[in-house]
Amino acid sequence: MNTATFLSRLSVMLLAGLVFIGRSQAATATLYTTGFEPSEGFNLSYYLSGQGGWTNAGNGGNGLISNSISGYGQQAYVGYFAPSSGSSLSVWKPINFAPSNATLVRFSTVMSLIDSTTTNRDEFYWSIYNRAGQRLCGLLFDNRDLSIWREADDGYVYDTGWGFVNGAGTNGFYTLEIALNFSSNRWSAFFGGTQIISNALITTTNSALNLGDVDAEWVLAVPTKPGNNFLVFDNYTITADAVPQVIPSVQPPTPLTGGQHSVRVTGRAGVSYALEASTNLTSWSALKTNVATGGFFDFTDAASTNAPRKFYRARWIP
Repeated sequence: MNTATFLSRLSVMLLAGLVFIGRSQAATATLYTTGFEPSEGFNLSYYLSGQGGWTNAGNGGNGLISNSISGYGQQAYVGYFAPSSGSSLSVWKPINFAPSNATLVRFSTVMSLIDSTTTNRDEFYWSIYNRAGQRLCGLLFDNRDLSIWREADDGYVYDTGWGFVNGAGTNGFYTLEIALNFSSNRWSAFFGGTQIISNALITTTNSALNLGDVDAEWVLAVPTKPGNNFLVFDNYTITADAVPQVIPSVQPPTPLTGGQHSVRVTGRAGVSYALEASTNLTSWSALKTNVATGGFFDFTDAASTNAPRKFYRARWIP
């Protein structure tokens, strides 16, 4: 190992240990959670809307079903029965939460989309609304081609490149988690354990950054030809806690061909960190800001060939 490489590695280890000071994390607050069970007051004989504080906009099928997701007791659903008027239905539990400047809100559920028995198929959404009733962001599950799209409040949807299978996933369902970092106006989503959205804008139109509700929505693709497809969901949970200021760690650089180095930043999965470099411990330059997907990200420093020694540090990005 040459002297420059040794100093570079030593610098990383020292800075990772000294530059950052962490703080204790506040306990997670549960804003709402339900498994739609009889013990919580949910009755299979009635619509979901009107039970347990749930409400709706539009009309059409919604209610409770038993063991559509095996082993989970009762689930909620939207779809199946066509609206008597209009072409959409939304159901939600009002939350009306005003986050602080450093609040991370997480929505999670288990879900399964059951296909139509006809050739008519529709769209299903998980949409985030603020307290003024403005749609901020969300996910569209298109049952026509089994694709997943990202909703934005600019009026457009964007293909994530990911898809789903009707009535499938792990044990017949998928897990869905949406993380909303209101302090940085960013959100991410994980579906079936895979990150499908990374650091997208919550609002692109400067809408108020707070949480009104998280809606399950059914939109008819062709209003005159509704499908009898439906979205089943369970273990619907919304939590809030302080944005995690996890102390990042910079691993010793790995030498590459041509004198370059690969630098790895580790931290908490789903949290953004910035990697910076210096040759004198006084002036620092930004190299990369990224989400630690899976708890880390890597950066190849092509400029390391030009420095006799180089120091690296990482910091949390709120």
